Formats: sequence, C-alpha cells, structure tokens
Amino acid sequence: MNLDELEKLNELKEKGIITQEELEEQKNKILYGQKKKPRSIECVSGTNKGKNIWNNYLSCWEKSFQFLGRATRYEFWGFVFINTLISFVLSLIDISAETDGALSALVVLIVFIPTISALIRRFHDVNKSALALLLPFLCLILLTTLLDGSDTLSGFCALCVILYFIYLIYLVCSKSYIHENKYGENTTDNNLDRIGEGLIIGSILLSIFSISFESGYSSTSSIFAFSENNDQLEMLVSNIREAFQEQPSYDGLNNLMAKEYGLVPTNMYSDQTDDKITNVFGTETIIHGEGSTFSITYTALSEEQCMSVSTSDWVTSFNGFKGVVINKEISYKKLDDFKQACGVCSENKCFVSLVFF
Repeated sequence: MNLDELEKLNELKEKGIITQEELEEQKNKILYGQKKKPRSIECVSGTNKGKNIWNNYLSCWEKSFQFLGRATRYEFWGFVFINTLISFVLSLIDISAETDGALSALVVLIVFIPTISALIRRFHDVNKSALALLLPFLCLILLTTLLDGSDTLSGFCALCVILYFIYLIYLVCSKSYIHENKYGENTTDNNLDRIGEGLIIGSILLSIFSISFESGYSSTSSIFAFSENNDQLEMLVSNIREAFQEQPSYDGLNNLMAKEYGLVPTNMYSDQTDDKITNVFGTETIIHGEGSTFSITYTALSEEQCMSVSTSDWVTSFNGFKGVVINKEISYKKLDDFKQACGVCSENKCFVSLVFF
C-alpha cells in the first residue's frame, strides 16, 4: 500500500503538481505516520521548510510558473503579506526620495506573475477552476459591447461585477477543500491554517494602513504645497507692486528684471544670473508685465494642479486681482468652466496665468 502511495507522489512531482519539499513531507507521513521521524532524516528532507513564512515565500517564487497544484491559505496569504509589507516599505522610500512611486510600481510588475500563479493554485485548493477569475472581465467586456451606453444597465452590470469580485475574495479566504480533487491532495496543516487566518487579517489591515498613509501624506503634501504657493505669490505680488508704484506701467517686467531687483522670493530660484523661476509644483513660472497689468504664469501643470491654482479664491487674498487665464482663454464664470478648461489640457501642458493690476 505504501509503495502505491509513494509511486503516486512521484508521479505528482514529475508533473510539477507538488514540489520536492512537499514530496518529502508526504513520504515521511507515509513511512513514519504520526511518529516523530529520526532527526537525521528530518534535517535531510527539510520538511519544516514550508512552516517558516519566509521559506514559504521563497517557495512561491520557485512556483512562479507552476499553475497546477494547490496552495493553502497559509501559502497564498503568507506570500501576499510579505509582498504587501515590501510594497509599503518601498512606498516610504518613494516618498522620501520623491520618485513618484517608481519603486512601488516596479515591485507590482515583478510579483505579478508569481501572484497570479499562487492565486490560481489557491482557487484549485478550494476546488474551483481558474476560469472563475476571467468570468467578470469577460462579462464586463461583453455587456459593455451590448449595452450601447445605457446608464441604468451599465450601473447594474458594474454592481454585479463588484459583487462577483467580493465572492472571489471570499473564495481566496476560504478553507481548503478537505478531499483530494483533480488538482491534487489536500496538504493543509491545521496549525498553519490558523496562522493563515491571521495572515489574511494582517494583509488586509496592512493594505488599509498603507493606502491610508499614502493618501494622508498626499493630502498633507498638497495642503503644504498650496500654503507655500500662497506665501510665495503674496510676497512676489507685494514686491512687484511696491517696486512699480512710481512707474506709469508694468512694461518691461519679466523674470530677469524681477530677479535682478530682488522681487522674487529666494526659494523660487537657484541661480541669480538666469531668468528661470520655479514654483512649488516644480515647473517654471513666467512673470510678464504689460501696460497697467502684470501676470504670473504657472507652466506645464497637470489637470489637478491646474484646478488647484485656477479655482483658489484669489479675489479675497489679493486686492487688484483681475482674473485667471488658462491656456490664453479667460471666459470662466463657474466651477464647471474651470474643470472643462483644465480637463482638455494634455498631460502636464496646462498654462495658468494669474493677472493683477
């Protein structure tokens, strides 16, 4: 009987359904039953390898292209937990190094295939086909094609897809199918399965914390940048008006003149000799005077930055504020006008001018 079982295990190993470590573990169960095996055999076989979360993580990498077999909750969620932790640490580095999320994006690309592979095996472990993953995407594509712009039906279909995704999450969190199925035997260890439950909770909480932290940091950064922008603008406008109060016009006012006469706050430039002035968004600022008015233009802004600058209450902040010009157009009366003007700008191509007299 033992020989038949051992032959079956060897076949599963040859087909790539189980790893060498899993093969050794099952062999020891068959040969030694519930008895503790000799220390020498335990050390050679390495059956405790999968019980260590880090070794479990490395095992998932070894199975990156193994889409057969099964993955317990401990195996899958241990992999997810460590990836989430790594992603969070890299996001902190992104923030401190101001890399615009480059490292976080890179780790997502690197772990994509191993995660999909582990996810497919997790579905196999609950006795479900991996086709369940494709169903919502196929339905969404099909229904989008057939609905022809019906908002009500589109909303209903979107709701159905969301509910189905919730069902998929439920499956990924479910216990292993207790019997052998066409994908392999149930190799669940009760102790490890309980750890798997903790890893599910830990992964979810860590993800929520990571998203909340990054959102909070982004909001705080935006508030700080807006406050700093107001301070820069207030000093710049005040200095220009004071310098030109005895002059009949603002003719001749430009970046170089403003820097030569010390009108520009020192944190808006690094070189006194050129005409380059930067703003809190990291793009160039252009100062231009003509007749009785002068303008301060923010160049190469994103849509979000465009909205931030153009919709601020400059009338209350500055006496003598004339208006906002977005890409040389000035007919804005309500918020939707600004949204439309900023929305048509291509990526980082909005030019927003604040005009004063």
